[in-house]
Amino acid sequence: MRRSWMGLATAALVWGTAGSALAGQQASSMKQEEQKASKASNVGKEGQTAVQGQHELTAEIALIKGDTLYLRKDNAIIPLKVERSTQVSGRALMRSQSISEQLKSDFREGEEVRTSFNVQDNTENVATSVSAVKAKHHGTTPEKPSHQDKSMSPSKQE
Repeated sequence: MRRSWMGLATAALVWGTAGSALAGQQASSMKQEEQKASKASNVGKEGQTAVQGQHELTAEIALIKGDTLYLRKDNAIIPLKVERSTQVSGRALMRSQSISEQLKSDFREGEEVRTSFNVQDNTENVATSVSAVKAKHHGTTPEKPSHQDKSMSPSKQE
């Protein structure tokens, strides 16, 4: 009977050691999974940091719809939400008019604008300022009339 207790004790010891080893492997595996999840979480946070913040864009207005300007840049359409706090053409928006009315009175589709905006919730572009980019004048002057034949123009004859 003593041998059977010894055999049972040995089996329990072996089982306990194997169980401990198995539990240790599971703990190690769980720790590795947590580390992977943490790294993935940090990548997301780094991506958010890179995306969020103040941005600038010069692009053409593709569409004005409600309080959103849809801008075209390099064959991509970028939605840009305009809020009451947005500076439009260097001034605050009037409270007496809707944002849509003011955007349509200040800008035209096809017009190039310069914008500053923030990215909120990783997906929403919210304008802090929008202004038209003025067409550059290249110093051209109107053409002078070509030499006129004074004989053909009786009003010019003296």
